[in-house]
Amino acid sequence: MAHDPIAAPTVTLSESREPVFRHPEQEAAAQRRIADYSARHGGRRPNVLVVLMDDVGWGDFGCYGGGVAVGAPTPHIDRLAAGGLRLTSCYSEPSCTPSRAALLTGRLPMRHGLQRPPMYGEKGGLTGEVTIAELLGAAGYVTQAVGKWHLGENAESQPQNVGFDDFYGFLSVSDMYTEWRDPYFFPEIVYSEERTRWIENQPFNKCFVHAQRGGELTNVEEVTIPVLSQLDDKWACYSIEFIRRMATEGKPWFLYHGTRGAHFDNYPARTSTTTRTSASWGSRRRSILTRTR
Repeated sequence: MAHDPIAAPTVTLSESREPVFRHPEQEAAAQRRIADYSARHGGRRPNVLVVLMDDVGWGDFGCYGGGVAVGAPTPHIDRLAAGGLRLTSCYSEPSCTPSRAALLTGRLPMRHGLQRPPMYGEKGGLTGEVTIAELLGAAGYVTQAVGKWHLGENAESQPQNVGFDDFYGFLSVSDMYTEWRDPYFFPEIVYSEERTRWIENQPFNKCFVHAQRGGELTNVEEVTIPVLSQLDDKWACYSIEFIRRMATEGKPWFLYHGTRGAHFDNYPARTSTTTRTSASWGSRRRSILTRTR
């Protein structure tokens, strides 16, 4: 007679976790796969890459029926899907922050407490949480976070303090850095020097940043509109360089890469014919303010 885990007593795996039903067959199958992978790769443990994209529907990718069919081919993602596992019954939270926290902690929003995006310097809720970065770091992995974080700006919720060896990105969300700079979204702020100064004095970090485990944030560059247009490229280069560097170090790694470009507030990148540089945006604002005084 087959073992029925639902009819068996639950097991407490640790004090910080809820009791669970054990599924010995599934656990054994998982261990066999890990052992098979290790044997095929000379004892090396698998590297882990997570790419998290805002506002991208599952049907946007070719492997799920999108891609060429919707005018945006995704050949690289399709190739990865063809050689891996596709999830067909997986659901996200209604906004990005609860999804990010659930992914990193393995806990529901009602447990980790981040049920909406923190804005304008608000604190996050990762204090006391155990993240996958911490677990993998304790297992000997090098852990790297790149890109959009949006889990709180308080020190206790910043990447370098919740298990990541290095972080290169910004702490909040695109529109918080740029909408108050753009007359399309907020003319009542752009055309008012007093209101612009009021936003500039709000207690949130207006730069994208760099930090190493346990250290302080270092501002890399203020996220103006021209800078925002280039961030995904800068972040991609940082992640690619990390992967190349790790290829020579012989250690397993975990890379958590949060993109920005599929989210709202996108601007054309700098080119010789179509870009507003930081200076031109500054000049434009000064001329606007001059006309409205």
